[in-house]
Amino acid sequence: MFQPLAGDFDERRFRFVGPCCSFRPDTPAFPFERLDGRPLVLVSLGTVYSQVPKFLRRCMEELAGSPWQIVLATGGSSPMAPVPANFIVRPSVPQVEILRRASAFVTHGGMNSVQEALYYGVPLVLAPQAADQFWISARTAELGAGLVPVSYTHLDVYKRQIPESAPAAEIGIHGALLPPDPRRKPTNRAAA
Repeated sequence: MFQPLAGDFDERRFRFVGPCCSFRPDTPAFPFERLDGRPLVLVSLGTVYSQVPKFLRRCMEELAGSPWQIVLATGGSSPMAPVPANFIVRPSVPQVEILRRASAFVTHGGMNSVQEALYYGVPLVLAPQAADQFWISARTAELGAGLVPVSYTHLDVYKRQIPESAPAAEIGIHGALLPPDPRRKPTNRAAA
């Protein structure tokens, strides 16, 4: 269950019913015919925190030429050039429709995005930007539904806002999308 300390709530007064996903009828157009069958990765920082060009450029650099097809939502910021051949870059995308086809989701860790990914069983790579995203990302990682690459967080804020028990990976997004390497020993985030 996503709710921490769920057992502490009085069952006579509280019911946890699962995600509240709203299926959006006003989704933007998307060239689904360009999806070519490779594993699909959605990269989006949501509607409020989407205009972080440094993050988007870094994702493009790390994932260019990778075996995945990447759908990157820029949030309306100007298109970045050059766009790698394995990318489809759009100002906004129909997130739910993309998640239905996705193999992974690189996200800011907003509650709506995380709930939608969990609903469709899509593994998450979380790059929290502000507010409750640090807690949501930590809880998602704690439950084994996602990874938080430390290099994509505001590390000092992240360390202050989440419990030490929450796992974080000292890898980039490319590394987080790869299958776990049994030779790699777990790292201690506190020592980072």
